[in-house]
Amino acid sequence: MFSTIEPAGNPVQMRTQLDKASFALICGSLGPLAFYAPKGMWIPVLLLLLVSFRTLASIAPQDLRRIFGRNAVFLILPFYAILSAAWALVPGNAAITGAKLLGYFMAAMAVVVIVDRLSDTERRSILVWAAAGFVVVDLFVWADLGTAGALSGLFTQTPFTANSYSRGAAVSAGAVLPLTVGLFRLSGARQAFVFAAISIVTVFVLQNEAAKVAAALGTLVYVVVRWRGVLFWPVILVALAAGILTPLFFANALSDSRICTLYNIKPPAAHRLKIYEFSSRKIFEKPLLGWGMDASRSIPGGNETIEIHDCKYQGGPSTTQRIVGLLPLHPHNASLQVWLELGAIGVVIFIGLLGSLIFRLQRRYASGDGRPLIAGLFTAVFIVYNIGFGLWQSWLIFALISLCAILGSLRIGGSETNRVSAG
Repeated sequence: MFSTIEPAGNPVQMRTQLDKASFALICGSLGPLAFYAPKGMWIPVLLLLLVSFRTLASIAPQDLRRIFGRNAVFLILPFYAILSAAWALVPGNAAITGAKLLGYFMAAMAVVVIVDRLSDTERRSILVWAAAGFVVVDLFVWADLGTAGALSGLFTQTPFTANSYSRGAAVSAGAVLPLTVGLFRLSGARQAFVFAAISIVTVFVLQNEAAKVAAALGTLVYVVVRWRGVLFWPVILVALAAGILTPLFFANALSDSRICTLYNIKPPAAHRLKIYEFSSRKIFEKPLLGWGMDASRSIPGGNETIEIHDCKYQGGPSTTQRIVGLLPLHPHNASLQVWLELGAIGVVIFIGLLGSLIFRLQRRYASGDGRPLIAGLFTAVFIVYNIGFGLWQSWLIFALISLCAILGSLRIGGSETNRVSAG
């Protein structure tokens, strides 16, 4: 994680104690917001920063300089994103999105600093209340599904559909591993198993394939790396290599007959493949610098209709099937989006910073289930970002910042996993 400086003396004397009501509100709201108001995922982060303002203000200037100096490397990406406004299709959008990304990085660093200065009791509260919030909302989602949206219809005007909980499923797929590990450490196997079972069942009964794959592969990777710790870096490197090579995987267009077959099985998957093909072609038009930050929504040809010729759909006559949008807003694949918008230079920066972050994390959580957890969590987040969503979506970035707080809360007591990275 981002490097911090251990506070000198008793951390309780350096900050204002966060009361139980604050933790219940901040941490307990993560699950409900993820499922019912995902665009509000910024709220818990902002509340934590506001409640902990005195904590940040009490840090000695020299410590602040050292913390910033150790983590300044992570600001290369947002500054490069802002710089890309010089060649972006829409310079204003590139500059604004790059500036937002800079703000996200600063917020993440502040959250990590705050959590590092919490007491063990407060860290336990983060884990317990966050888990409780997800369990409560999971049970409500089950009841809502059983009543075809009748419960959620009492307080929202949004029509209930199969995708109503798609974003919540994605956040839950990322949170299940660290919260399960945290509950296991605090309360033992029974509570951890119950929480994990409820969370995974929720993910699998919802209509989000990316979340299902993320939860399954993240858990599998955790088990495998726990069994053979030496597999930690191979798992990470395979994923990073796959991200780098993604444009090559989709550079050649599939025939209409193959796309038609997939369209009959799952139309959204056929659409997604055509998006990947189009994005890959555009990447090779500007491979070095890309089209500029946030250019995905403005790529020439992105609004053109997809046509699948001589395609029988659901036993009907052969005709041309049409799908609107070769590139609607973003490629739905983080690897392709970095390539498309920031080019090879951006990919090198992104992979380098991600590798540095993982290296720091695996040193910080070096023993026991620490490294398996990092590998499993990275896998889950990698899958969600490379199948389901746009890379710069604010609600998902704030969800990741909240995961930073949960991950930091696992440093409880005097075990080896409580070491601070020297990185």
